[in-house]
Amino acid sequence: NPHCKEVAAQTFRAAAELHAHYWQDESLPKLPWLRGSAWAQALGEDVWKKSQQVAVDCWDQFLRKEEAGESPVTWPEDLHAIVDASMKKVSWDTYVSAKRPWTLVHGDFHPANMMWRNASVPSSDGRQVIFLDWELVG
Repeated sequence: NPHCKEVAAQTFRAAAELHAHYWQDESLPKLPWLRGSAWAQALGEDVWKKSQQVAVDCWDQFLRKEEAGESPVTWPEDLHAIVDASMKKVSWDTYVSAKRPWTLVHGDFHPANMMWRNASVPSSDGRQVIFLDWELVG
């Protein structure tokens, strides 16, 4: 079986191939079961705002803990500034008016949602990594 660096490289390559395959695919926003498809069509403003508010509230909670010296996490200043600025710019109007690229994403991409095929098991596509748990696909 491959070294951990090769596992990481193959995993990133497989994710990149997935993203590339669906890059700017015009059918994606029309799939009602796909997370975020309504938002791509400027529908579902209330749900979008609620989901963004969860992120804003979590950031605000972190800032309060950080200010009180209770945060177990220390963020680099530049990353802190980027997240802080991003949270202050959350806007439905900006979101729906922005022209940005899109693709299919897994939505929950981490090692627990991947399996590594044993090298002795044949694969029709030559890949050894298998992505699992597509519940948050969007």
